[in-house]
Amino acid sequence: MSATRTPGPLVDYAVDRVNLNSIVGKRYQMDLFKNMICDKFQVINNSVDPQTAQQLEKLLAGKQTDVVILNDGSTAKLVILNTPDKGPRIHQMDVRAELTLGKTYLGDTFTEQDKQYLHKYGDMGRPAQLIDPNGGQPFKALIGVDQETKRLRLFNIDTFRMPDEILGKKLTPVQKLMLLEGKALRLDNMDYKGTKFSAYTRLSAAKGGFKYNKIQTQQNNLPLASLPSQVQSISSPAPQPSNQKLTPVSQSKELSSSTRQSNVTANTQTDTGDKPKPDVKKSKVKLRR
Repeated sequence: MSATRTPGPLVDYAVDRVNLNSIVGKRYQMDLFKNMICDKFQVINNSVDPQTAQQLEKLLAGKQTDVVILNDGSTAKLVILNTPDKGPRIHQMDVRAELTLGKTYLGDTFTEQDKQYLHKYGDMGRPAQLIDPNGGQPFKALIGVDQETKRLRLFNIDTFRMPDEILGKKLTPVQKLMLLEGKALRLDNMDYKGTKFSAYTRLSAAKGGFKYNKIQTQQNNLPLASLPSQVQSISSPAPQPSNQKLTPVSQSKELSSSTRQSNVTANTQTDTGDKPKPDVKKSKVKLRR
């Protein structure tokens, strides 16, 4: 006698699904992208699952999504870019196995040090003068690497508005310029939810904002090996571009953990080797009697 199977409960797959028309964007409207969204995601009865709805909210807010699985089986991040001919379009950034760098990127030529910084640290550590591939307009940006997609990511510094303070720490005009240059700046006694801490702070294209490398030290003996330390000429202010592709962050030379830094100073390139001591020979002096 064969065992009879008790039927399980009927599952209403429409429950907990989110109607596309209920997803309101802070920057873009759903109606402009509904057809493109239906091509890329599984849309049933004009609705999507809650996880997809969260990603669409980020997309319509002008932000890039997390890595998502699309209808064709590919994995990618999505972002809305403005094109001069077709207007706002959903741009797909497929996940790559490894970072590949050419000689130039949007008009900027990579140096060997730039490539080293991007591969090792994920940030190039200097501003680059680039050309917008859509409109042909020049703009200044920091370049970094999206570690999830292994693609270059940009942080537009021409449109970024530098705050007057970071976590309660007021910035001087010189410090603001240093940060816009992609330099690491030591800031002490910052306050995060009532907790005081010191950190090397810099604008990171890879992160899309400020990055903090906390200082865990004995006073002046500071661990700097993980921070880029590149000196560049001071450039104009920097913002985050909504219509450019993403870019990588350059690698910086490792600094000796015994390097001392002043309280409000950007990192500078430092040789880790010890300087040779001059060979000083004592001269013999004859004394007359």
